[in-house]
Amino acid sequence: MLLMVEDASEKRAAQKALEASVRQHLTDQGVRNIGFPSGNVDERLYANGLGQLWAAFGTVEDAAIPRRWNAFGVFDPKRYAQIITVEVNIPTTSNSARVAGFFAREPVTGDVYLMHDGSIGGGKAGVGRSAFLSWSKATLEDVGRDDGDDRAGIIIGRVDSDDIAGRLWRFVQLVKGFKDAVARGNWMTRTCGGRLRNGRSSIARVLAADEDNGVRRSIISPIMATSSNGCSKSGKFSAQMTSGS
Repeated sequence: MLLMVEDASEKRAAQKALEASVRQHLTDQGVRNIGFPSGNVDERLYANGLGQLWAAFGTVEDAAIPRRWNAFGVFDPKRYAQIITVEVNIPTTSNSARVAGFFAREPVTGDVYLMHDGSIGGGKAGVGRSAFLSWSKATLEDVGRDDGDDRAGIIIGRVDSDDIAGRLWRFVQLVKGFKDAVARGNWMTRTCGGRLRNGRSSIARVLAADEDNGVRRSIISPIMATSSNGCSKSGKFSAQMTSGS
């Protein structure tokens, strides 16, 4: 079982590794305005171009639960304020489950993973944890805590992996797909054996097993549709074995 990273210094180290990995693969776009339901903020933003992942990092010390702010979205350089698709925030002075993001460590290898508990916000009716988990079919991995009260979350990726930016992008795509479905009012409309059809491609949950350390990871991955109605020929999720994080 994965173990939650609860020590403040270990969380700082994991956050530093996460930011370094993301910045290595995205281009500095300078300070940009980022909007959210209660206001907006100017932060340095990283992205590779129109329609691709953007990432921004900051610290929110005056919140009820102080946290490290990790915001992600789809970049549009023409917009004055970038729109946040999802935040994977990490509490800094506590390990409160009221913040959706956390780090988890594999006890054998020491690898640290970025996790999200599926609590999707956005201030709109229908957007929430239960609805998102039902729609996405994402797998929750149990994570042990010092107090014995386990917590479950979606494994996004290893914080120091070369492909963490790509894994974050796939998670952003999944969350955006869910929010778009809610906005259309058809998030409960399922086709193709549980997938939501969009006519071009589908976002599917790909389960992978790491034979080296026994950690099962829920990898959110886009798969292309293979039939004219947007479904794969089998109408089922595809699964594949992968190595690395």
